[in-house]
Amino acid sequence: MNWWFIKVLTVYWIIYWGNIYIFIQAILYDGRKEEVFEQKMKKILNSKKLNKILIGLLVVLGACFLYYATLFQGNSIIQLSQTQAELDNLQAEFELLSTECGEVSERYNQLSEGVDEEIETTIEMIEEYQQEMAQSLAWFSENQEWEDLDSEFYSRSFEHVCTTKIDTGYEIDLNCIVSYNDCYENLIYISDTNEELISVEQFFDQGGGDCEDYAMFFKAEYNYLKNVCLENEAETIILTAWQFTEDYWEQIYLPFCTDDYYQYYIASAIEVELPQDYIYPNVVCGLLLDPNTEEVGGHCMNSFTKEIIESPNDVIEFLDKSPLVEPQTGQYLGLINDESSGIYILDENENYESYINMVITDYDHYLYSEEYSQWMSYGYFYDELEESKEFLLDPMVN
Repeated sequence: MNWWFIKVLTVYWIIYWGNIYIFIQAILYDGRKEEVFEQKMKKILNSKKLNKILIGLLVVLGACFLYYATLFQGNSIIQLSQTQAELDNLQAEFELLSTECGEVSERYNQLSEGVDEEIETTIEMIEEYQQEMAQSLAWFSENQEWEDLDSEFYSRSFEHVCTTKIDTGYEIDLNCIVSYNDCYENLIYISDTNEELISVEQFFDQGGGDCEDYAMFFKAEYNYLKNVCLENEAETIILTAWQFTEDYWEQIYLPFCTDDYYQYYIASAIEVELPQDYIYPNVVCGLLLDPNTEEVGGHCMNSFTKEIIESPNDVIEFLDKSPLVEPQTGQYLGLINDESSGIYILDENENYESYINMVITDYDHYLYSEEYSQWMSYGYFYDELEESKEFLLDPMVN
């Protein structure tokens, strides 16, 4: 509409100023300028032709205005109709979405009730498993040392015979522990098809047990001696065992294995010191050489680490190059992950002929999982269950 208005107005001004131009030209050629000017002005003002032109232009402008006003109103009505139709469609879609939202909300509430019940049941199961694992962890802690060792005999004889005071600490003779078990208490190896561990008290009461029980009892006795040394403010603790030698005349005497006529000893054997600072005992089990059958099979021994194993990640790191001792004989067998023993910690490489796949510490029980190719423990599962329980209880999740 603006362009048409400008065009009409331009035509009007051309005609108007054209007449003014003609009038001025006439004045310039007429000597009687004032008279001519007044006459021309009267003539122009009284000109019916000019009035008709002006009236015509006004009519044209009015017609243009009415036309474009009508056209604009028509377009506005069409746009308004379209907008109203779109609004109606949006309203219909909104009502549909509101209905679906209500149905989804109702379904969600139904599912939430069921999920809440499942979560409560799952949490109860997790807590039951955690309780069982806590009891298992407590069992290992309770059996790390035998309380009955602190008797009159042990306080006067066992610790004095099996430990020796040295300059900066004490020396513990591991062979002495075995000698006491064999010759004084007459503890023997008892084959047991039941894989369940027994307490050190049960082991003593029944006069022996299988290799796992022997290793657990040996560890408890050793811990008693170690704690006595630490209570006496020992700065260092040195462990000794024995190993075979080609020299027949070398002998290792068994402290408690003697009577009125004989002193028993191990022929062709020499005393060896274990690596310094490796004083923390563990029970290690796997495919190992059993001294009772003299064959490689399921068997348990004792190892000593420089640091306490506290997590599955510690197993491979801390057992590496740690010394091995046979608890039924006191013999030093070499280092783990070394040719001296030929015994390796089980990992992703499962081609070892002799390996360790279970470790029992003073506080936990570690197993190698072939399914997941990693070491796990009761403590590890306890922590995993605790994280799962916290996840289920998290309001942001539920």
